[in-house]
Amino acid sequence: MGDPVTMMLIAQSANGIMQGIAANNAGKANQKIANANAGMSRRQADAAKTQSAFNARQIQGEGTRLLSTSTQSVLAKGNVEIAGSPLVALGDAAAAIKMKELTEIYGGNVKAHQLEEEARMFEYRGRIARQQGKTQRNMSFLGRAMSMGGAAYAGGAFTTAPPFAAGSYPVVGPFSMNSPNI
Repeated sequence: MGDPVTMMLIAQSANGIMQGIAANNAGKANQKIANANAGMSRRQADAAKTQSAFNARQIQGEGTRLLSTSTQSVLAKGNVEIAGSPLVALGDAAAAIKMKELTEIYGGNVKAHQLEEEARMFEYRGRIARQQGKTQRNMSFLGRAMSMGGAAYAGGAFTTAPPFAAGSYPVVGPFSMNSPNI
C-alpha cells in the first residue's frame, strides 16, 4: 500500500481527468445544441421569405381586383373620357398597391436576414463552447499530470542533482540535455 498523500494525489488526478473529459463532452453537446438552433433560425428565415412572398401575391391579387373594379365603374358611367383625375386616382391606387407589395417583400427579407445573422451567431457560440470544452479538458489534464508528477516525486520516483552540476540533469530521454539529439 502506498503513502496516503500519494494515494490522495492520484485520486485527485483521476477526478480531475474525469472532470476534463466531462468538460470536453459538455462543449461538444453545447456545440450540437447551438448548431440545432442555427438550423432552426435558417428554417425560420426561409419561412419568413416564403410568407412575405405569399403575402405580396395576395396584396397584388387584391390590388388587381380593386383596380379592375374601379376601372369598370369609371367606364360604366358611359361617355366618360378616361383622362385627368380618374386616371390619376387609378395610377395612385396602383402605385399604393405596388408599394404595399414591395414593402411586404422587403419586410420579409429583413426578417430573413436577421434570422440568418442569428443562425451565424448560434454557430459562433457553438464553436466557442466547443473550444472552451477542449481548453478545460486540456487544462485539467495538464494540471493533473503535474499533480501526478508531484506525487511521483514525493514518492521518490525521481532523484535530482543540483541543477547546474556538471553532466547531471533530472530528466533523461531523447530530448534531455544529456541526449545526443540536442
